[in-house]
Amino acid sequence: LAGKGAHLVTVNDTLAARDAQDMAPAYNLLGLTVGTVLEDMKKDEKRAGYAADVTYTTDRALGFDYLRDTSATNPVQKLQREPFFALVDEVDEVFIDEARSPLIISGQGEAHQQDYREFNQIVGSLKPDADYYFDKKKHTVWLSETGYARVENRLQQNQLHREIEAGPSPERRAEIERELAERDKLSRLITQEQREFDESRAVKKSKPGWWARRRGAEWDEATLEEARKEYSEATKARIDLEKKLPGFNLFDDENSHRSRFLYAALKAHALFKVDKDYTITAGKVEIVDQNKGRTSEGRRYNDGVHQALEAKHGLPIQEDSRTTATITYPNLFKKYPRLSGMSGTAKSSEYEFLKLYELDVVQVPTNKPVIREDKPDIVFRTLNEKFEAIAEAAFQDFSEGRPVLVGTLSVESNEWISKLLLEKGVPRESLQILNAETVRGDKEGENEMISQAGRSGVITVATNLAGRGANIKPDLINFQKLAQSTVAALNEGKSVVVSVSKEKEAKWLQSWLDGIPTSVVPGSEQQGPSDVPVQIRYSKDVDNVVSPAVNDQTVILDGADFPTNGLKVYGTERSFSRRIDDQLIGRSGRQGAPGTSQFYLSLEDDLFRVIGSNHLDSVIGLFLKPGQGIESDVVDSVIGKIQGEIEMEHYKARESSNKQDEVLNIHRDTYQSLRNEILVGGKEMATRLETMTANALIDTVNSHLPSKPKSFTYREYREAVEQAQHDLEVPIELAFLQLNDEKQAGTKMSREDFEYEVQDLARRNVGKVMRTLEKLPGQADANLRPILLESIDSVWADHLEEMDLLHRGVQWRQLAQQDPETQFKLEAFSLFGESVSRMERELVKGPLKQMLGLREILEPMVSEKASRNA
Repeated sequence: LAGKGAHLVTVNDTLAARDAQDMAPAYNLLGLTVGTVLEDMKKDEKRAGYAADVTYTTDRALGFDYLRDTSATNPVQKLQREPFFALVDEVDEVFIDEARSPLIISGQGEAHQQDYREFNQIVGSLKPDADYYFDKKKHTVWLSETGYARVENRLQQNQLHREIEAGPSPERRAEIERELAERDKLSRLITQEQREFDESRAVKKSKPGWWARRRGAEWDEATLEEARKEYSEATKARIDLEKKLPGFNLFDDENSHRSRFLYAALKAHALFKVDKDYTITAGKVEIVDQNKGRTSEGRRYNDGVHQALEAKHGLPIQEDSRTTATITYPNLFKKYPRLSGMSGTAKSSEYEFLKLYELDVVQVPTNKPVIREDKPDIVFRTLNEKFEAIAEAAFQDFSEGRPVLVGTLSVESNEWISKLLLEKGVPRESLQILNAETVRGDKEGENEMISQAGRSGVITVATNLAGRGANIKPDLINFQKLAQSTVAALNEGKSVVVSVSKEKEAKWLQSWLDGIPTSVVPGSEQQGPSDVPVQIRYSKDVDNVVSPAVNDQTVILDGADFPTNGLKVYGTERSFSRRIDDQLIGRSGRQGAPGTSQFYLSLEDDLFRVIGSNHLDSVIGLFLKPGQGIESDVVDSVIGKIQGEIEMEHYKARESSNKQDEVLNIHRDTYQSLRNEILVGGKEMATRLETMTANALIDTVNSHLPSKPKSFTYREYREAVEQAQHDLEVPIELAFLQLNDEKQAGTKMSREDFEYEVQDLARRNVGKVMRTLEKLPGQADANLRPILLESIDSVWADHLEEMDLLHRGVQWRQLAQQDPETQFKLEAFSLFGESVSRMERELVKGPLKQMLGLREILEPMVSEKASRNA
């Protein structure tokens, strides 16, 4: 109504297109236009969609279109208007689950294929829980002391082998072979040290507790001391040999740039699991979106992890990308003056919405009371036992004609349970397998599967279905049993009349009776079955239903007498977030319909591995026999506690990331302001160019002058200016410095007056170019704007890389008793100041120099034009 546009943002193209189509008639009646913006649309279509009063789009389309607009080289290329109002569907998924996953537009970077391959080979030979450790809860990985030693030794061995391949002199070859022999010995010593450490740790763990020792448990302290001594001796032997060998440190100035390849390889091997976090398709690594359960086309892991995964699987390694534009969803949507959202699971994150986004959460009562039955979790000892139990229970429900949905968190689990169901006897045509592999890019096929997910006699095994609950419409009639009763009556030689409430229910029953002559008629018709043995009558309006003409050879069946009890949802494991679990549960029992949900867990699930399940294993083992599961309030309490701890860790990470993003957002706004001035042109651009040119000249000259005095002689200024001219590669023609009078050369001038002279020089030079361009319409767009944008865009890309490095490394400041958050802000401020100065210097070294040359080219064109006009 304000005429500034309202954006209704969903999480996928299907929902955006569906909602726009459903709601357009209502908005049109109110005199409002409705637009749709999807990722695969052409630019003109997107521009028209954003120009509408109400725009339906997705989070990805909106975000990437914003980034493309910020990289536009001409105002007419922009697609979006200024953000005004946004209503975000599944707001917790966008603002919380995706909060730390930035949207990135990248350019081509450097090639480091050999480095990725080398570190993949080294890390692949390391042993987890010995050479390196990882924490899935915090998503971190780190090397042990022996791990560091092994990596550095392997790098040196590889370097020495490369030297031999290059053909060194006989003397150098002999030196290399001696060092290689010593490094082989060092490898054995590292292995021995690791073995002694494991032995020492095992002895320490076997030590009885204080109370057990008081009660007489045997323990010999000398055993532990001996183990510690042997470990200490092994460490000393390794260090002594390292000192004799040529020094090598992966983290010194010469080699530190290679550490990122090491940590990328460690993450690829320890933290990322194929068919869960990503899939391999057609020789490419494709990321699985954990919130949608689908692959994310075109998306790549950053920090070199994607290339490390390609190396891990022996795939072609793509070149590193260089970030040219990036933004997170929180910062994107904070640009909207008016912001709101909807979700069925946002209440549990109420504190985070208020703290990070200043958004209140209001709980709206359900349209009808929820009567779904949520059964307690069942816990098994192993994955095999759990999946076997799920398959058996789901098969029993299927055999009874009940619609079944099995929710999984990974492609691997999805395929595992599907295989078991087929082995149990579920027909392939009755089993829908929905995961990142089976629906790759087939949106129509995925939509069809989801629409059939609530059908009687159908089992759907699917990864995450967030936001798709409205598309699942469970059968409340058990068509399997209804069809069986119909066939039984026909076998007795009787005709059958079946009553249902909807025409589509009648059609669905007709498909179950395929091969049997049937007719489908409205309930208002009196005629009973005549030409065909089965008549299926449908009517919503009970008052207008007419009893059919029947005889004693007719069996009357009512669909309401064959209930399914709603959709049965099976969860194959608990997510790290309770909200994700609630989304799966919410696929059943919608709009007051009946339904059931239950989670089947095992002690080998990722959730239990995060905290270790040994103590639970010992407790549950007292009550379980192989293949049995257990329901326990204690287990439910433990799971809730684990999820709460993990969600708190994630919240703290998002809070920290949000604070750092706010710093970068200030930088981004400043950069975009400068960029927009250049795009728009006119006096604002000229004024900005004058200021930046003057700043660059003054800063460069001052870098060659002492910082203390407030004034200098003309001679001192001349010397500093000459050095500045050499740095900037442009002439700095200040009249007072051209004087050759030695007496005047000793005259002093204050810094303030000198800076005024430089500002006047900048104003005159920039003014000359701008006046020349004004006389030739279109030349500013064709010549000046691209030069300026290329200059500042290059520096901005460098700044993003520097900020990314700062973001990744600032946490180590804790070791120096420094607050990472404070240090990030201080260093980020300093980095941006340097980047702005670099923009100003690059402006003078490149664009200004080209502008001055451009003026020499354009002035004859101006004269020629003036002659023609005369």
